Amino acid sequence: MKYYRNILDPSSIVYLRNEVEMLTEFQGNYWLGIHDEPENTVEKYIQDSFDFYLSDEYPRTIGFEWWFHIMDTSTQMIALHASHDEHHRMRTAEMRYPSCTTTTFLNNHLNPSVIMDSYVGKHENELRDFPPTEAVYTVPVEGSFLTHKPYYIHGVFPSDDIPRVTLEYDVWEEQPENRRRLGIKSSIVDCHFIKQPVSKPMLWLGQTTSLTSTVPSTRVSLKRPTYFNEGDFWRVVQ
Repeated sequence: MKYYRNILDPSSIVYLRNEVEMLTEFQGNYWLGIHDEPENTVEKYIQDSFDFYLSDEYPRTIGFEWWFHIMDTSTQMIALHASHDEHHRMRTAEMRYPSCTTTTFLNNHLNPSVIMDSYVGKHENELRDFPPTEAVYTVPVEGSFLTHKPYYIHGVFPSDDIPRVTLEYDVWEEQPENRRRLGIKSSIVDCHFIKQPVSKPMLWLGQTTSLTSTVPSTRVSLKRPTYFNEGDFWRVVQ
């Protein structure tokens, strides 16, 4: 897991967030080849952020599956899951994973992303190192960039703090099934990147509260800090 704070300048954050919000009615998962000509600011950002932060680590990459989340009601959540090729799973009952999963936070928010140290194996119900011994909570700061291994179980719980806007993409060495380009063109803005060091999560030593959820068909109870501040990056022993 790697977390880079504030990789974009303020104007780039605004341009990128505005374009994501304009695409609200097109929520879904899309494909972008690494050498495709970008047709909008989102696609240009994906290629450029990969070049800037990930290309040396993943030299066999052929493209990206991307999507976004705009959580604007207090009941919305991102269920605990592992990132995978869903159509391949449905067809073969086996999990096929990308090389890396990324999240770009596009607004400040108090509802964290959670990543457990439990992971999914070859099949959806094959949980490894379960129940988890640790969970990492990343509280969004706009313009920050989180990457992690896709098979580790992750998600976002519901919150009264809305809206929450994020852009996600997976890094692939083979194209996932039934994914196509978005096909929407816009005036492309080049985002301005700021080189940042990797941040490491700090161990939480305070009081905790617990939330219970399902992953994918098993109940799990996760300890978490009793409060969060923008930018917090906590490692919580379970």
